Amino acid sequence: MTALLWSLAAWCALALAMPRHHEQVFGREGSAWAHRGWRCSGAAALLMVLAHAVRIEGWSLGCLTWIGAMAVSGAASVLLLAWKPRWCLAMAGTAALLGTIATP
Repeated sequence: MTALLWSLAAWCALALAMPRHHEQVFGREGSAWAHRGWRCSGAAALLMVLAHAVRIEGWSLGCLTWIGAMAVSGAASVLLLAWKPRWCLAMAGTAALLGTIATP
């Protein structure tokens, strides 16, 4: 569950690194530094999810959990951006918070 929530936050951050989605959510074009920051934080969050899953479940199941969480949360973030793009930032923050609370 934690991997799924953190992956959703990471995918939303990576989506906000794209100029199109950044403008959809914030209503204005982002700077190069903003895009770089969203990209770095999203990539770091995905690596953190991998590290957490491997620490909890070992290499074989941890990698499988990570890939599954990335697939499901990636699809959820795409659907969220298509349906309510402005909710993406709030959903990412909520998912990261709930993932932190639910950490074993």
